Amino acid sequence: MIKWLGRAVYIIIVLLLTLQIYFFAFQSKLQQFYEEHMASYVDDNDAYLVGMNTLADIDYYQKTPIYTFTSNDPDYQFEINIHAIGALVTNQDNKQVRADGLLVYINKVSIKTIETPIVRLTLTLDQSSVIVRDSNGDNTLTNKIQMEYNPKVEFPRSNIPILFLVKTEGSLVVPETGILSNIKVLKAEISDGVTDRDDQLIYDPKALFIASNEIVPEGAYVKDDQLIIRAEDYSLRSLFAAEIPSASEIEAYNLITDREDLSQYNGIVWRTMIGYGLMVVLITYLLFFHKNVMIRMREKKDLAYRKAHPKDPNQQEVVDAEIFKENDGK
Repeated sequence: MIKWLGRAVYIIIVLLLTLQIYFFAFQSKLQQFYEEHMASYVDDNDAYLVGMNTLADIDYYQKTPIYTFTSNDPDYQFEINIHAIGALVTNQDNKQVRADGLLVYINKVSIKTIETPIVRLTLTLDQSSVIVRDSNGDNTLTNKIQMEYNPKVEFPRSNIPILFLVKTEGSLVVPETGILSNIKVLKAEISDGVTDRDDQLIYDPKALFIASNEIVPEGAYVKDDQLIIRAEDYSLRSLFAAEIPSASEIEAYNLITDREDLSQYNGIVWRTMIGYGLMVVLITYLLFFHKNVMIRMREKKDLAYRKAHPKDPNQQEVVDAEIFKENDGK
């Protein structure tokens, strides 16, 4: 019973490790793609967003931004664009659905006093619709979503200079009510990489940029009061005849559906999984089969030896000695 219990535990451990190794291999595949097709093109909007179509499995993004802002301050240069997107996402019921959404993209950041600035982008909504995990691991609703982009750290730990929001519950839609949230404030902050005692990044107390359609008292180096995003600006799916836009609709609404080919990086996954599979086979053999195999090999070797030497004098002496001991009462 204990033997079979041990085997069951071993199988469960192997299955869990298999999932983790596959996830690691898949992340390595995406990392390789990012480094070769996106890392050097952060400031090239078209190239980077086509890569994002591939990386995030986005159906399309609208080439013309809903909102765009370029800073003319020579000491604080950057560009922010908000695009309408369509993507296949998993909703709160764990079902795959196609949804409209928003892509918020900051790039071309150049700060006079910081060689390679770290950027934190925060969106504040007018409704608490975004589901996040609190410190206890429980789901809770918030009206803020945040991204931190560190260009000095390799993807995926660096994150990306993009924030996504989609028209599903837990993102732009308040769960169980159907109320749609709207972007109220967009804020960008910068850090030179210095951390505090808790190893948390210290950001400039004055924001790099704040955009809204109302007066925001918080200080910023650059401000804009023309941030107006309406639901109809990015609700494109209702304009299509089917779930996937046709060629004529793609052209009419200026949608970019281009993607790179990820299949060329499948070798990374295959090599990782094959190596892991060989290791599992070896460990399984050593734990459960090696002892029995060695016993059987010795038995076959002994049997072959006895057949080849049926009257081996040395073997006979051992037998006689054992009999003598028994007869002698010792």
